[in-house]
Amino acid sequence: MKKAIFVFCFVCFCLFSKAGIIILEFKYSGKNIYVQNPFAGNGVGSCTEKVLVNGKETNDSIIAPAFEINLGIYGFKKGDSVNVKIYHKDDCKPKILNTGGTPKNPFQIVSAKIVSDSFFIKACQDTEQLENKFILEQFRWNKWVKWDSLTFSGKNDTVEFVFNIKKYIHTGKNQFRIKWVDYTGQPRYSKGVYLETKEEKDFFVDKGHHGYYDTNPIPFKRETYYELYDKFGKLVLKGYGKSFYINQFPVDVYYLNYDNKTTEIIR
Repeated sequence: MKKAIFVFCFVCFCLFSKAGIIILEFKYSGKNIYVQNPFAGNGVGSCTEKVLVNGKETNDSIIAPAFEINLGIYGFKKGDSVNVKIYHKDDCKPKILNTGGTPKNPFQIVSAKIVSDSFFIKACQDTEQLENKFILEQFRWNKWVKWDSLTFSGKNDTVEFVFNIKKYIHTGKNQFRIKWVDYTGQPRYSKGVYLETKEEKDFFVDKGHHGYYDTNPIPFKRETYYELYDKFGKLVLKGYGKSFYINQFPVDVYYLNYDNKTTEIIR
């Protein structure tokens, strides 16, 4: 397996680390600094306590899992000397992600494809971060539905995952994607992958004449995921199967999501 080698060059940049303080000294290039900010060692609060830029305390939010030190507000010109001091608790240590420019997202989707009833995803990472959760989503009922998740672990490596999507495939055009969250807490997504299946007629035939659903279940042609909403849009029931009973709910109008369709149900 081939591995990518990344070489970074920094001009006139020095980093010193003492107990409770990280000192950065460099020439301003017009870009900001990005810091990964873990929890304190005892799990309470963030690691970073304060940040000084050339002796002045910043107004940047330093309680987030990752934060940006905005150097653009100090009136620096390119080539000016900059001294940044990051004070932190002794039982933890922030990580400098870069010294200018937005860092590359450490997790990359190399490829995503569907073969038969399996969704194959190949992913890699090129930082020291050790794991990330990949979430399988499907566009269904005019929204993205979360189905499954797997955790990627490793370093400077490429790993292939397989999601079994047989239970999630509906009739007609299916669209799946992978969601993961980057180091800033922002969601990222792979491109959508499509699978076409034959539409089935009469997947569900509404037999909701007066009183029918008081004693009989709502039937489907085959097993499917379903969601039942009341007239106010509140989810009251969801599940997987070939039928379910609605007689546990008051007499009223309901909206049923099933297969890839939505219909109105009257009890």
